[in-house]
Amino acid sequence: MICLLFVLGEIPSLPARKQEVIEHIHQRGYLNIQPEDLDSYVTQTEPRWNTDIAFRRKDGVEWGLLFNNQRDCWELTRDGVEILERIKGACVEQRYDVRQCYLWTKHLKKALDPMYKPSSADKLRIKKVKTSDLLKELL
Repeated sequence: MICLLFVLGEIPSLPARKQEVIEHIHQRGYLNIQPEDLDSYVTQTEPRWNTDIAFRRKDGVEWGLLFNNQRDCWELTRDGVEILERIKGACVEQRYDVRQCYLWTKHLKKALDPMYKPSSADKLRIKKVKTSDLLKELL
């Protein structure tokens, strides 16, 4: 959600469209996208991480952080802008440690906290193991 809010605060032409948001995240390298994130969910055709971003938009709409006044409208409400500014302030003041988020790359961490430097304190993303692979190892 924070990545989505941040990107919507960065995109100059609003309201943005889903594809613009996805491209912006991808071009800036903000998310730690792994091979499994490129697979689609069973009921979808797009990469899993794209679907996840769309669900974060839905959450943002439900929480009053994003508008929902037209189809494919990705724009922050006044509350969304306020929350984003509070999040950015917490990151800059290091009340929120960006190293705790393993889904963010160093690019997003640095954008949120200009003092950020990659280190061993950065949380690592846990690699998902397929059940079938686990069973093969055990047998």
